[in-house]
Amino acid sequence: MRRRRNQTLLLLILLILILMGAALLLLPRFAAGPAPTPTPVPPSLKPIVVAAQNIPRGAVITKLDVTLRGWPIEVLPEGAFEDPKEVIGRVARVDIPRQKPIVPEDLTVQTAEAARRGSEASLFVPPGKVAFPIPADEAGAVAFNLAPGDRVDVLVTFRLVPTKATADGDIYPQILDIDLLERLLALGVEPGAATQAALAKLEQQVVFRVSQLVIQNAEVLAIGPFEPPQPLPEPTPTPGPAQTPTPMPRQQYITLLVEPQDALILQWLRESGAVVDLALRNPTDNQLVRTDPVTLGWLLQRMEITLPPPGRFGLAPDTIPGCPDAFAREPCR
Repeated sequence: MRRRRNQTLLLLILLILILMGAALLLLPRFAAGPAPTPTPVPPSLKPIVVAAQNIPRGAVITKLDVTLRGWPIEVLPEGAFEDPKEVIGRVARVDIPRQKPIVPEDLTVQTAEAARRGSEASLFVPPGKVAFPIPADEAGAVAFNLAPGDRVDVLVTFRLVPTKATADGDIYPQILDIDLLERLLALGVEPGAATQAALAKLEQQVVFRVSQLVIQNAEVLAIGPFEPPQPLPEPTPTPGPAQTPTPMPRQQYITLLVEPQDALILQWLRESGAVVDLALRNPTDNQLVRTDPVTLGWLLQRMEITLPPPGRFGLAPDTIPGCPDAFAREPCR
């Protein structure tokens, strides 16, 4: 009996010792509080050559144009230079903005190679499109309320006339006096002057006019000569004196970004003497619409205009002899 009591006492003492040891181990942790958050280790940096200022395309890089700057190794540009001597004396193939890491693709050793990269305007022509200029006067260019980036629709008016072939097989508009034209040509009169003379002899010209929307949602690349986009000016606390607006010429060339097929359409219209106008779109409107060609008969029916008795009406001629450019109407007014 006594032996069993001694065993129980020993087990109890052993259990107390185990609990005391566990308490001694856990007590420092509770006394110290929660574990501290580890301090993030900054990423490793490697010095590489960057542009110390804006370097224009074609410029020879000097010591003042470059500097060393630490760059995270995780995003280190491929081919980045580590020594400024590797780039000094070379030519910038492209515009290099300030603080940009300089890589081999930015450089060349020949100034002519930088020049062969083409015009800056070509950099703004998206793949699959071409830039095509059209002459336009104030009436045809939305009163010159256009700016690069605007979206426009192209409207065209055709002047259609019946044609007639001469004895030699040449085809001329039937509104010409063909007999007079052939006599003038036989006398050696220059064809352009002979055509004008034969046209002036007619008392009435038959013209069939039709208007239609031919190109939609074309982007304006430039008004007149191309100028690269400029950064927005920083706001000034006090407004300066108002600048006098520069008057725009009465005729400008407007360059549109169009599909290659649409460029051929515009080229054909220009060579054919058609009249082309532009209509300005909202910048968020990309919808393509279907329109009906407008003729005199369509207009009379649409507007419900009652025709006068036969022989009491006709079309006034719109061909202007001596007009240098019927595509842009301003010089002919």
